[in-house]
Amino acid sequence: LAELDVLLAHATPDPAAAVIAGARHVLEHHLAQPETTRLRAAILRESPALRDREHLQWYRTQVSESRELLYAACNRLGLPYWKSAGNFVLIKVDRAGEPAEIVRAFAERGILVRDRSRDAGCGGCIRITAGVVRHTEIAVEALEGLCAVP
Repeated sequence: LAELDVLLAHATPDPAAAVIAGARHVLEHHLAQPETTRLRAAILRESPALRDREHLQWYRTQVSESRELLYAACNRLGLPYWKSAGNFVLIKVDRAGEPAEIVRAFAERGILVRDRSRDAGCGGCIRITAGVVRHTEIAVEALEGLCAVP
């Protein structure tokens, strides 16, 4: 189960919508399926980084710190968000503008975020990856510039 956080994004087509809908059992059911077990084994087999326990622990720490940076930025900006056990944070940004426009503005800065506003239960939301801390710091700086409401 230790690799679950790292593999969750690969193992489920849309974990954000499932988590927001409170359907953790759907994720658990999906993760128990034979095809998911085969996918997990293939990912571990093909990725030396995922077999490197030191690297995994380093990355888990980076993800945890990055999530906290995103939570703190959302709190400063007054943006609603959902805490996550995965490597992303779902943030409701629609009071600062159209999510699609905000996603485009991030892209213009070279930062990839996902528009989840059309997913069930995710109206007005974007998804920001919580990964390497330095990358998250850059995303937070952009978030603060794009979503600050006077």
